[in-house]
Amino acid sequence: MANNASMSIITVTLVIITIVAGVTAILVLKSDVNEEKRVLFPGIIGDTALQNNETGIYSIESIMSYDNFKGDAIQGYKANYSGQNGTVLIFIARMLDNKSATEAFEDMIAILGYDENITVDDNASIIGSPIKLPVENPEVFIIQKSNNTIWHYTFVKENDVYWIGFEEPSLQYQIDMLIEIYRYTNEKK
Repeated sequence: MANNASMSIITVTLVIITIVAGVTAILVLKSDVNEEKRVLFPGIIGDTALQNNETGIYSIESIMSYDNFKGDAIQGYKANYSGQNGTVLIFIARMLDNKSATEAFEDMIAILGYDENITVDDNASIIGSPIKLPVENPEVFIIQKSNNTIWHYTFVKENDVYWIGFEEPSLQYQIDMLIEIYRYTNEKK
């Protein structure tokens, strides 16, 4: 009888150890995924606070429908920030390497109708057409979808293609926030 009781205690103990180990493994895995999101998207950028973020297949599908973007994204990230000046959206398509990121970026810009003869100083309508900003490393393009709506900036950094969208029409605000976002992406490395 004592032997059966010992076996029951051992069995229950093994089951509890197995459950604890399983839960711990899940929590560690979830923590690693959340840590990656936290690294990519800090709680505050400039005057905005992170409202939500997502990663995975849904994000990849969202990104692949953006601005005629094509390529083999291996991961997608999306973050929504909100502040006194409206919403800031950040999309990131992680590609296999810098070469594939650059190729996908350049193809997208070409499909959208980039004309190197048009510059921001021309006072030309930039609605729907990407315009290269006078910025090097990274090469940054601006795309305005329609009057007084979200402005998108796009650039490549390492294996990632970034889109950053603003509701706030102030160009100074957009530039200040772009600098903050880019500064943060440099610091996280």
